[in-house]
Amino acid sequence: MNYIIGIDGGTTKIKAVLFDTTGHEIETVAAPSDIIEDGVRKELDMNFFWEKTAACVRLLMEKGPAKPEDILAVGVTGQGEGLWALDKNNRPVGRAILWNDGRAHEENWAVNEKTPGIGKLVHRNLGTPVGAGSTLLLLRWTKDNRPDVYRQIQTVLFAKDWLRYCMTDKIATDPTDGGAAYLKLIDGTPAKQALTVLSLSEVEKNIPEVLSSDTVAGALTAAAAEKMGLRTGIPVVTGAMDVVASAVGTGAVSVGNAAVVLGTTCAVEQVLRLHDCDVTRCRRHYLHHVQENLAIDLSSTINGMENVEWMMREIARSANYRVVEGLIEDTHPGSGGVIYHPYLSAAGERAPFQHRDASASFFGVNSGTTKGDLMRAVYEGLAFSVRDCLEGGSYGERLLLSGGGAGSETLSQMIADVTGQSVVVTKGSEFGALGAAMTAGVAIGLFESVGDAAAKCCRLKKIYKPRQNEMYEKGYTFYRELRAAFGPLWERRTEIFGK
Repeated sequence: MNYIIGIDGGTTKIKAVLFDTTGHEIETVAAPSDIIEDGVRKELDMNFFWEKTAACVRLLMEKGPAKPEDILAVGVTGQGEGLWALDKNNRPVGRAILWNDGRAHEENWAVNEKTPGIGKLVHRNLGTPVGAGSTLLLLRWTKDNRPDVYRQIQTVLFAKDWLRYCMTDKIATDPTDGGAAYLKLIDGTPAKQALTVLSLSEVEKNIPEVLSSDTVAGALTAAAAEKMGLRTGIPVVTGAMDVVASAVGTGAVSVGNAAVVLGTTCAVEQVLRLHDCDVTRCRRHYLHHVQENLAIDLSSTINGMENVEWMMREIARSANYRVVEGLIEDTHPGSGGVIYHPYLSAAGERAPFQHRDASASFFGVNSGTTKGDLMRAVYEGLAFSVRDCLEGGSYGERLLLSGGGAGSETLSQMIADVTGQSVVVTKGSEFGALGAAMTAGVAIGLFESVGDAAAKCCRLKKIYKPRQNEMYEKGYTFYRELRAAFGPLWERRTEIFGK
């Protein structure tokens, strides 16, 4: 048999997944990404990131059933944004700064609040708003605070691009990552206006070659092949940012498709035509799809299932999801009058609104509130967040759900009930890696197109039909009202207590 390997260099985990030529997951090996955290700072050792990725692939091959000669291609995806910088010798300039890093919060405030005209101009160029973890603002922070480091930067890549360079010695990026950082949405050229207003004009020379996501970028080198347990010369495909690859892996490949990737983040993605993107809507977050004429309207929160993990650890005091969700099922919609806002990150929130001081909270707790009410409120808060992210979009009557949240029947049904949309869970679990493998299949001619790949690789697992509940309608409205009221209070909290 023949196989494709999909690599997903995620925020919290690195995954190497073996797929057959019809998209079935054969075997998976995962390892923690080993984030280095210090307050709002979140970094990765780039060399160690590559070494762990290579080790995952080697272990994958050792587990079988594939032999090196059976591998047709390697597809790659990874976390987006952040700052993955190389020097003149193509070696890392320090550690990678991740997309959920909060050190550039002052730059974020200056661009989007103090001088919002600059933020709007940048958005008209990129099609995305810039936040604390955006590449340009991290470059701005580095220039102002670490000029010695800034002067060493020769090339600005992204997670998947670094891994692919380590595999092929080919330096390049693609429109999905590059477009979210420093390329104009409409034509893919360097966003010179955005660079100029941020005093980063010199960064234009640091932009690498841009290749389409479904192009063979290079061949596996002998050194990389030895590390990975593969044969030299295997095609390695350019790939796409993880949220885009995940959308492809769930089957969101046509206009009107909507996908919800409920993992570390909660990424809500709606597919539309590229020329229908309205860059004057300065809070919309448009990304290139892997298909040239399509785009994704993305609303991606900073924290998704981290809220559930926190709840399991601090409230439920249990790692048994079956027990916890049994308690949640014993409570009623509305969580006894408790509303939870899932803004858990110390970096604030970026979608569907942007506020550097946003924080999570329970509202409405009283002496009658039970542990089950609090746990259900966290689930309802995530479901409300999904609906909040969908506001103002144009999509069909179903949501394609993937990520860790898709493994919960309770949460999947709740999202259907809250949004009023059928929630479709497709078979499989590693949709980012699958999207990378599908894109690799297109690049080597295994599939005629991305649509053909989706038709052959994406399979229905279960559909959750929405059940109308007036309490969810009222709860969602109140959730939004509270969020608006909390804005100045979040700022006041930071003034008093700091982060």
